[in-house]
Amino acid sequence: MAVDSPEHQKRNIEQYFLGQSPPETEILHLEKVSSRSVMGHRHDIWDVHSSEGRWWVITEMTNLYSQERFPSADECLSFHVGLMIRLMDRERSEGTDRPEVLAEAWRRHVRAVEACDEANEAEDFQTVGVRCREALLAVIRETSDDSMVPSEQVKPKTADFKHWSELLANHYAAGASNARLRSYIKATSKEAWEYTNWLTHARNVGRWDAEIAIDATAHVLNLFSSIRLRFETGLPDRCPACGSYRLAPIYDWELLPHWYTLCEACDWRSEKRHVDDRKGATAQE
Repeated sequence: MAVDSPEHQKRNIEQYFLGQSPPETEILHLEKVSSRSVMGHRHDIWDVHSSEGRWWVITEMTNLYSQERFPSADECLSFHVGLMIRLMDRERSEGTDRPEVLAEAWRRHVRAVEACDEANEAEDFQTVGVRCREALLAVIRETSDDSMVPSEQVKPKTADFKHWSELLANHYAAGASNARLRSYIKATSKEAWEYTNWLTHARNVGRWDAEIAIDATAHVLNLFSSIRLRFETGLPDRCPACGSYRLAPIYDWELLPHWYTLCEACDWRSEKRHVDDRKGATAQE
């Protein structure tokens, strides 16, 4: 039995499938047959009948599989999840494709992962700590601005990660509604910085210590990437029409380079924006 299949999701799957198929391919039937949560990730399973045969299309990360090879949707999902785990592990060492945000910091994080993969002795794992510190300091170089410093406060030095991270949290997560988030960012940044510094100077450190530093650094980079993107795009957290949190960015081939936000609960749509737009810059058509 098919599950709820919003029109914009159908359109995304259709565009993806046709983009992966021969030019003259036609879609004869398309429906979402299941939606499963595995290890915190939602995977939608789509049944696609086409002139090129029957296929499963599974999301997050989206991929397609022939139903001749995988007759069972459950079997295909198991294969898909395993494949995605391997891809994510490879991305960890190669760097994830992130849009411009904290590009230098993420490149330095990749260097930390590479150093950990090649490490064998304590001094090698200490080097991982150095690379993680460099990645955290790159966040400050890429994100900080003198305007973030209150007039009554002395501007911190560039290497003062703890104080700059507090200023960044105050700037990108301002307001009473963000108090808990702001506190979390400050505490997490402080602990990650102190842990990487400890790793840099500790003697009896091993691979597990270095792995934890890499993960802690990635978490801080993800936090600042996310809050900066949210701040710069200026998008609401909830639908202004019905209050739902079910907001989805819509990147339609026919609209590119523009996109808009859709509420999956009430079908509210934001104004169209250009993919290069930042906070306060909206491209209306």
